[in-house]
Amino acid sequence: NGFADENYALLLKIFSGEVLRVFDEKQIARDMVRSRRISGAKEAQFPIIGTAAAGYHEPGKDISDPSVGLMQEIQHAERTILIDYPLVAPVFMSEFDEAINHYETRSEYAHQLGQSLANKWDKLLLRVMSKCGDATATVSGSYAGVEIDAADANYTVSEFIDHVFQAKQTFDERDVPMEDRFLIVPPAWEVALIKSDSKLLDRDFSPGNGSYARATVGRMAGMTIVTSNHVPFDASAPGAEAGQKNSSYAGTEALKVQALAVTPEAVGQVSLWDMEVQSQYSALH
Repeated sequence: NGFADENYALLLKIFSGEVLRVFDEKQIARDMVRSRRISGAKEAQFPIIGTAAAGYHEPGKDISDPSVGLMQEIQHAERTILIDYPLVAPVFMSEFDEAINHYETRSEYAHQLGQSLANKWDKLLLRVMSKCGDATATVSGSYAGVEIDAADANYTVSEFIDHVFQAKQTFDERDVPMEDRFLIVPPAWEVALIKSDSKLLDRDFSPGNGSYARATVGRMAGMTIVTSNHVPFDASAPGAEAGQKNSSYAGTEALKVQALAVTPEAVGQVSLWDMEVQSQYSALH
């Protein structure tokens, strides 16, 4: 019949049990960036507008007179984000394999492929976020990025908490809105924070902030704690890949990044299509 006998070895025998699937890596970065949907274009511009200053006007003096010193120019700039080539995760599914399997695979394949796209998306967004620490000021009144203790990543939990509050102080000093502040940490740091003898779970200092029994912690230093397996980064990972039209993904010393304190204004993304599943029959296999 043309079907090699050794291929049968790849198929499971009928047995009592369940199909175990890999643990999902939750996509978390999509809601932490400024998003824009476009159509019929290959790029989008995100405006950057500087701040204004105020002063006192003395009666009888012309506000528009440069010698008075009140008239000002608010600087403008922009960031252009290009559409990358479509991000895909293809797989071939044989009708014969499906016919002799005793469990359904098509929906699980679709789930896993969609999850792989979400994970790739997360990794790229977090890599761009990490580069914000090296960003320079764009217009007058804006601020450059900040790296906190970039030279040493081998610090204690107490030192880590101090760095997080330093990030909170930096946000406050730069008038970053109090809402939508996020702290992205790896699972190891989340567990360390929960196990530490700190005020994070103390009912007197942080009522309702989490549970030691459920191993959850909600906020610290005014930032929502979010856990991701994509932190810390691997600096040896390849930078630019074929199909990427933006240079923001490459060139970062991400191995040192232990956590990210971000707001949606730090990173922008542009989308052309929603994630979808497409299938077609092939008689070539």
